[in-house]
Amino acid sequence: MAHIDLQQYSRQDSSEDIFTAHLKLDSTIKDTIIRTIRDGGDKQNRKTNVKATMTNWDMQKEPGFVELEKELTSIINYLPEIPNHHGSGSPVAMEIDGMWGLLYKKNDYTDVHSHWPAVWSGVLYLDIPTDYAGTLFFPELEHNIEPVTGQLVIFRGSTMHGVKTFQSNGERLAVSFNYSTTIGKLYGWC
Repeated sequence: MAHIDLQQYSRQDSSEDIFTAHLKLDSTIKDTIIRTIRDGGDKQNRKTNVKATMTNWDMQKEPGFVELEKELTSIINYLPEIPNHHGSGSPVAMEIDGMWGLLYKKNDYTDVHSHWPAVWSGVLYLDIPTDYAGTLFFPELEHNIEPVTGQLVIFRGSTMHGVKTFQSNGERLAVSFNYSTTIGKLYGWC
């Protein structure tokens, strides 16, 4: 498993955790995912917070994404246990609740938003140009992350975040995802 770094940021009423790691995907899996994102076109027509090319929401069922989901699930299950909705710290089963591909070109961006009620959200950067890559920013935490190829960033689903305008002539390819509790999905919380 990848080495996972934890960064904690204080907010007025709580603290937020952001986890980062470098994830080395098998080149065949990575190439399959990238080809799927590029060939699929913009399925959301820029009607979401993402003002860039975006796949369908449920890519975890597609070749390449299936293998990535298994790797991400092992990492998500390694993260600190969260209290369940009844307040206890008992382990809560987590499962993928959406995975989508993103292709940013010059002047693309993502509006500030959260993924609540997802418990965990994140992004894996598949291919990032060496010039300006479109900063991932967390306005409430006053924190920015400059993406690099292979970087995995995981944060609470309630954490506000966005992507600054992409200024490169290259492409920024990434996969974003949400994880929710099994019980939350059962009761319609997610």
